[in-house]
Amino acid sequence: MAEKTVIYYYSGSGNSLSVAKHIGEALGNTTLLSIYTLRDDPQVLADYARIGIVTATWFVRPPRVVKEVCEKLRCTRQQKIFILATCGGYDGYVCIDLKAILQPKTDFAVQTFMLPMPPNHIVGFSPMPDWINRIYLNHEAKASVRIAEKIRSDAPTKNRKGINRKALTWASATFNMRLLGVDRDSVEGGFYTSDVCTKCGVCEKLCKNGNIHLTEDGPVWGHDCQQCMACIMWCPNRAIQHPNVPERRRRYQNPNVTLNDMMQSEFHVDEPCVKESRRNSMCKICKMDEEELRKFKKEHSTFIAVGTTLIIVGIAAGLWKVMRKCCCGGKKNCCGSGADEA
Repeated sequence: MAEKTVIYYYSGSGNSLSVAKHIGEALGNTTLLSIYTLRDDPQVLADYARIGIVTATWFVRPPRVVKEVCEKLRCTRQQKIFILATCGGYDGYVCIDLKAILQPKTDFAVQTFMLPMPPNHIVGFSPMPDWINRIYLNHEAKASVRIAEKIRSDAPTKNRKGINRKALTWASATFNMRLLGVDRDSVEGGFYTSDVCTKCGVCEKLCKNGNIHLTEDGPVWGHDCQQCMACIMWCPNRAIQHPNVPERRRRYQNPNVTLNDMMQSEFHVDEPCVKESRRNSMCKICKMDEEELRKFKKEHSTFIAVGTTLIIVGIAAGLWKVMRKCCCGGKKNCCGSGADEA
């Protein structure tokens, strides 16, 4: 019988919930609970041998509520702990911050993992195209099984080397907070509803933080928004809007998670079950072994190089457009395009 595990998850788009479910299926004998359940009672039952925290990354830092809950969490020193951060590309300080909080609570080394998932903070930027999202999700289907095996075997993990975290934090603060107007620490969501709102109450049920209340005039947001984006992502009528989000901007919802899943706070997995259908749904590239993948890259090196160049040029052009708009207010003859007319 597999060791009894509890996984606390924080998820707005469904990404972290999907990963938590896949990890739970691979481990077996696992209970999945919303991170908000620890707010009311921070004591973890002693019969759980292992505690997991699966959370999103909010601009290189852990979400406010996740850090708050981890600080209050109470467990026995014989319980093992692992942290898994989902992110658009890099987890920044999430694992470092949470490990510093949780390591003194256990006698075992805290395991840390990072798993890239489709970026989806739509207040700051548009979701990726579906074909890119499929690459992320296909990779997650395999990576979650490998991570579960490391968790089960208590394999040691270490902090990953990569981009300088201080430089990354500065870049995130500059681009997201100053240029795009996204304040990661704000408790004011800024959301509102359009005329197509049917007052169905889905947003109120989605908000595990209890910050949305349905009135006769429609939903009203309080002053404790965690910026999980669940309300604007999952509104069935696309009635929820935000000043920074164009009405035509696509919403992202993890395809492995349903609206009912998002409204629940508890799941149970009894026996290990790594579904073969998850592997069968992978694209051809994700099923390749290392030798086949190396051969594929060699045969398509020109196409990959051209595609990568176009992506970099597109990102650079977008950055230039945003910076130009911020510094000159969108004037036609500015930023090297000629002198202003008298």
